[in-house]
This record gives sequence, C-alpha cells and structure tokens, in this order.
Amino acid sequence: MVTPVELRRWLGRHRVLSAALLAAVVHAVAAGGAGRVPGAWYVIWVAVSLALLAVSLLRVVHRAATTAPPPALQPLAPHAEAFILLVAVNLVLLSPLAPTFESMARALATQPYHNPLVRRAFEAAGHLTASVLALIFAAGLLAVAWLVLLRVLGPALNATPRMRRLGAALDAALVGALLVYAAGGLVLSFNAGFDRGPATVRRGDLVGVASLPVPSTGLILGWADVRYLDSGGVERVLLAPRDDVWPGRARPGLPVSVQVRPGFLGVPWVGGVRVDHERELRRALAAVPTAAALRRSLIRMLQDERRWDEVRVETEAHFRAYPEDTRFVGSIAAALRAGGQHGHAAALDRLAEQP
Repeated sequence: MVTPVELRRWLGRHRVLSAALLAAVVHAVAAGGAGRVPGAWYVIWVAVSLALLAVSLLRVVHRAATTAPPPALQPLAPHAEAFILLVAVNLVLLSPLAPTFESMARALATQPYHNPLVRRAFEAAGHLTASVLALIFAAGLLAVAWLVLLRVLGPALNATPRMRRLGAALDAALVGALLVYAAGGLVLSFNAGFDRGPATVRRGDLVGVASLPVPSTGLILGWADVRYLDSGGVERVLLAPRDDVWPGRARPGLPVSVQVRPGFLGVPWVGGVRVDHERELRRALAAVPTAAALRRSLIRMLQDERRWDEVRVETEAHFRAYPEDTRFVGSIAAALRAGGQHGHAAALDRLAEQP
C-alpha cells in the first residue's frame, strides 16, 4: 500500500507530469462544454491551456532524456541497438500466432459438426495473442524511445549547470501555470455541476464560426460569435461537440439560441448552443407564406412547447391558405382539447366545419 509520504515523494519527482495530467483532465472536461463561460477570454483561456499542455509534454520528454532510467533498464542503455533488434525479433516470432489461431477458428466454424467451445478457445487465443503483441510493441516502443533520448539528447540537454537551472525554473513555471488552470477549471466545473437555477434562453444570429486545429490529434477548438437580439451585442462562445453549431456545419446568419444558466457561484455559464428552428421556419414562411409543410412543422413545434395561443393563430393561417385541409385542422383541435384548451379547440372545430 502506498503511504502518504511515498505519494508525496512520487509527486515531487514527477511534478510536471502530475500537474500536466491534472490539467489534461480538467481541459477534457472544459473542452466538452462543462462549465464553459461566455466571452472571448474563455476561448483564449482554453487555447492557452492547450499550449501549456503541449509545453509540459515537451518538458516531460526533456526530463525523460536527462533522467537515469530505472535499474532494470540501466544495463540496456549502452546497447540500445541490440534491444531494438531483440524487440523486432520477438515481434517477428509472435506475429504468425494470432492470425493462425483466428484462421483455425474460422475453419472450425465452417464444419457442420464442431465443438463450439474449441472454436471459441481458438478465437480467444487469437485475440489474446494480438493483445500481447500490441502490449509488447507499445512497451518496446516506449523503452526504445527512452533509450534513444538518453543516447542522443541526454548529453546536450544536461551539459551545463545553467541548463539544469533553466530546467528547474521551467518546471516551476509550468507547474504553477498548470495548477492555476486546473484550479480555475475545477471552480468552473463546480459552478456548473451544482447549479440548479433556471436557464435563460438568449436568441441571436450567428455572426461567424471559427476553429483552431490541435496539431497531431485530429481535434479542433471551435467557437462562434453570436449577435443577441435583446442587446444587439456580439459575444464569443466556446463550442462543444454536442452543440448544434459546429465549424463546418453552420453558416453566418443562422438563427441560434444560447442557453445561459446562472451558476452555483454566480458565474453565468453556457449550457448549450442550439439552432433556433422556430425563427428559421418563420423566416422561410415570411418568404413563402403558402409553404404548407413549413407551417405544419411550426405548428407541431409550438404544440410540443404548449404555446396554445400561437398554435391556434398559425393553424388559422394554414387553413386560410389551404381551406380543404380540414383533417389537419381537426387533429390540431383534438390536441388542443387534450391539452385543456377547449376554447381554442372549439374555434378550430367551427373553422373546419365551414362549408
């Protein structure tokens, strides 16, 4: 069992790695949209955190290159080339096993009378062998990379006391910055996680969407500029993958709604960015008032939100454009009646019964 003293010593020896891992977890939560705060500063804050994580990764590599390997690997340090050859030979010897077991399992499956337990045993052996191969390859790759770093970069990076002092100063700066970021992220996550206040929906139009690719990861950091209808101001909002708006699938001018929650600590945060389908439908209907499918979609949307007065108004507008569509009007009247809106339902019934 690890004692607190041993844990403290381990964290002290691996302070950059520990802080980087903590910040990476917090960043993953923040990039997923949990507790994100509206404003351009938050987007910059998350982007800077990515840069910090990249620098900390380089520093961890530097420390690995200037730190003596564990006792088990020290005898191998002068013989990196032989170790590389040994790993390659092991992989060559083991590589035929996995496909052989899998081929035997497939061959058994084609037999009309075979023991399923034997077939599954060969399948399991094939998968297990493949997993062992992957594990050996990963372990060998890490060990070889470490040995190569020790051979190539070690003497240059640890040559002078000035370089060692510079490394220590960089450690302190990185750990401090990463801990500040992690603490801020935890506070914002706490602010969102314990928030039980009502959400406010702010409607606006999309001014633009931009993104910053994260090198070597395939990930992107996306944000949107939204002009709100209530104030006319433009605000930048960090985007999350679960949002309707995302770089590559949104255009300027798109009507959107931003769900803003008050925050447990009084710091407003963004719960989601959605396409405002109602305003999108109303814009389309303003251009083509007789579009029956669009108005029906709008009526159904208003019905789902139990906005009964508007349901009646839009249904009457639909009936004026399509007086023969009494069946749809009757279905809306039935829905109004089921929702307790007997007055609105009776008005639509009378409308549908007109000759």
